[in-house]
Amino acid sequence: MRASVGMAAGLLLVGLSGYVFLAVTGHSSTPSDAAALSSLYFLAGLVTLGVFVGLEQETSRATSRAIAERRAVAPVARRARRHAACLFAVTLVVLAALSPVLVSGPLRGRWDLFGALVLAAGVGSACYWVRGILGGRQEFHGYAATLAAEGLGRLVPCVAVFVATGRGGPAWAYALAFAAAQGLATVAGLWWLREGFEDGERDPLDTEISSFESGERSAAGGLALLVAGSLLTQLVANLPPLVASTRLTDSDAVAAAFGQAFVLVRIPLLLISPIQAMLLPDLTRSAARGDHAALRARVRLALAAVAALGVAGTAVLAVAGPWVLRVFFGTKAVLSHELLAVLGLGTVFLMAAAILQPTLVAMDRHRLVPTAWGAGAVVLAVLVELPVDPLHAAAAGGVGGPVTVVVVMAVGLGSALRRVGGVAAVSGRSSGGAVGHLRRGRVR
Repeated sequence: MRASVGMAAGLLLVGLSGYVFLAVTGHSSTPSDAAALSSLYFLAGLVTLGVFVGLEQETSRATSRAIAERRAVAPVARRARRHAACLFAVTLVVLAALSPVLVSGPLRGRWDLFGALVLAAGVGSACYWVRGILGGRQEFHGYAATLAAEGLGRLVPCVAVFVATGRGGPAWAYALAFAAAQGLATVAGLWWLREGFEDGERDPLDTEISSFESGERSAAGGLALLVAGSLLTQLVANLPPLVASTRLTDSDAVAAAFGQAFVLVRIPLLLISPIQAMLLPDLTRSAARGDHAALRARVRLALAAVAALGVAGTAVLAVAGPWVLRVFFGTKAVLSHELLAVLGLGTVFLMAAAILQPTLVAMDRHRLVPTAWGAGAVVLAVLVELPVDPLHAAAAGGVGGPVTVVVVMAVGLGSALRRVGGVAAVSGRSSGGAVGHLRRGRVR
C-alpha cells in the first residue's frame, strides 16, 4: 500500500473517532456529562495540537537535516525528547494553575476528566515526539501506523463502552478511552523504530555530540516560535465552545449541543489538507521562479474552490444540522438554523486561512503567520466575552477570529506581492537603462 493512501486512511480514522466519541457520549450520557466530555474533546485538541505539533515539526526538521548531513540521528532524538519533557512539564504547571477554572466550568466539576486531560497531554508529548522522528526519516508507513493506532485506539474502546453500558455509561470510561489513544499511537511508532535511530550511512567522522546538540539554544528558540504559532491557531479553532460551556453551566444540554454543533460544522475542514498538499509545491515553485502572476492565479483558484465548497457545506449543514445533531449526536437541545449557518461561515474563513498560510510560507513571509493568528485570537477573546447571549457571543467569536486572521494574511500577502513586483519593475528599468547606455556608447 502506498504511504499516501495509508496516511489518508489514518487521518480519516482519527477524524472519524472524534465524531464517534461525541456521538456515543451524546446518546449515552447525561446532559452534564455530555457537556463535560465535549469540553474535554476541545481541551485535549487545544493542548495536544496547540503545544506538541510544534515539537513534531521541529523534531522532523532536525531529523531530516541530520540525515541529509550524514550525522547521527540519536543525538537529535535525545534532544527532542528533552524538549518534549520540558513542554510537558510547562503544560502541567499551566493546567494545574487553571484547574480550578477548568473543573468548575467546562468540565462540570469532574476531576476525573481533568485527570484524563493530563493523561492526554502526557501521551501527546510522547506521540508527537515519535511522529517527528518518523516524519524526518520519511518513514511514512510508520507515521500512518501511528494515525491508525490513534483512530482505532479511540474508536473501538468508545464503542465497546457504549455497547457494554448502554445509556448511562460512566464519563470516566469514555474520557480514558479518548485520552489514552495517542499512547497506543506512541507504542506503534516505537515499534516501527525498534531497530534504533542510527543510520548505516552516517559520516564516520561524526561525533557523539553533533552540531544539533551544540545548537540546542537556537533550536529551543525555533521550537518556542512553532509552539506559539500552533497554540494561537488552536485557540482560534477551539476557544468559542469552551467559553460558551463555561458561561452555560446552568444549561448543560445547550452547552453540549453547541459543542457538538461546533464540531459538525467543521466537517469541510477535513477536506482542506489534500488541497494544501497539492497547492504548496506549486506555490513554492511559482515564488522561486518569480512567477507571481501564476501564484496569484493559483491562490485565486484555490480560494474560489474553498469558498464554493465551504458555502455549499454550510448551506447543507445549516438546513440539515438540527436533525443530524438530534439523530446522530443525541443532543437534548435544539439549535437554530441561523446559528449553524453563522458557525459554518467561520469554517469558510478558516479554510481560506488554510490556503493563505502556505502562500505566505512560499513567499518566505513566515512571521506574518503567527501575527495573523495572534490578532485573530485577540479579537476572538474579546467577542466571546461580550455581555450578550453566550451562544451569540461564541458564534461572533467563531466568525470574527477567523475573519481577522484572513484579513491580516491577505493584507500581508498583497503587500508582499506589491513589494516584490516593485523590486522587479525597478530592476527591469535599471537593466533597460544600462543596456541603452551601452548601446549609445557603441554608436559613439
